[in-house]
Amino acid sequence: MIARITPLRRQGKRAYRPDRPAGSGRCTWCQVWFANLEWDHVLPRSLFPGPLRDHRLNRVPSCRPCNRDRASGKLKPSFQLLTKRSQEFCLAQWLPGRLERHFADVPTDGSLSK
Repeated sequence: MIARITPLRRQGKRAYRPDRPAGSGRCTWCQVWFANLEWDHVLPRSLFPGPLRDHRLNRVPSCRPCNRDRASGKLKPSFQLLTKRSQEFCLAQWLPGRLERHFADVPTDGSLSK
């Protein structure tokens, strides 16, 4: 009998596994120091299909409370807290009107302030 080897599939939102742990540092959203951070998707993974949804610019280190509150819709963080490269990535993928559902103070003209 020949054993068939099938590739593992990622099924569902909970199947995401980052390439490396986020480690310790400051939470992107609340700016508080935590020992154990997890990856938070800037653009929600469930609403952003395709290969870019797990891109490194679409992930930021976040503490567990901020990540859970953001996933449930309780937290609407500031767009300006993201790095410039992550902001550019978001504006290149989505229109500012669509970003306003997930972030506060998104530039309406599509340009970055600075």
